Amino acid sequence: MLDIQESRQHRIRAPGGVDVGSLTEVSAFHTTKLMLASFILAALVVPTVVRSDGFPGPPIPPDAVAPAPEELFRLFANHTEDWGRGSGKFWAPDGTWRAVNISEKSVGSGTWYVTTASRVCYEGNWYWNQDFDVANSGSQKTCTRFRRDAKGMMWSTTKGLNGPWYPFSFESFEYGNLIARSYAKTAAPITRVQQ
Repeated sequence: MLDIQESRQHRIRAPGGVDVGSLTEVSAFHTTKLMLASFILAALVVPTVVRSDGFPGPPIPPDAVAPAPEELFRLFANHTEDWGRGSGKFWAPDGTWRAVNISEKSVGSGTWYVTTASRVCYEGNWYWNQDFDVANSGSQKTCTRFRRDAKGMMWSTTKGLNGPWYPFSFESFEYGNLIARSYAKTAAPITRVQQ
């Protein structure tokens, strides 16, 4: 019996090889349970970020105002929103958009516009090959509201004025149509993409 207990013990050594004691499987089990309980308790005690109005996410600064619709048009028009690895969305200045998702082998196209209330809206379809046919998402419309605070930070939401609002960055936007080649390559096998 002594041999079995000793074989279940693991010597604990500090850096440099100094022996600081032994840990049995039983005490390791209790230590693991104690650590797990500590993490659960910490998660319950540490407050999560929830705004006073009950929505998740940071609150929009009270000094934030809607940017001019013309400014939003200039920020989007003739720019590609780069999603990485050849994927992205091109916002054409004529009010059309095209997008490509390389990893899902799908393309999208439709129209976009800016409202007088500083909302950028786009609607269109996504297409992909599925079982010897072309599948599509059906027409979908999304509108995003924008606000700019006194520090120049842009905020956006696809919900109502109560949000939730999230910081919006144009860092992934680049001038010109950077997805034309990947769009054409991905759309080629999709025989019935609406142009």
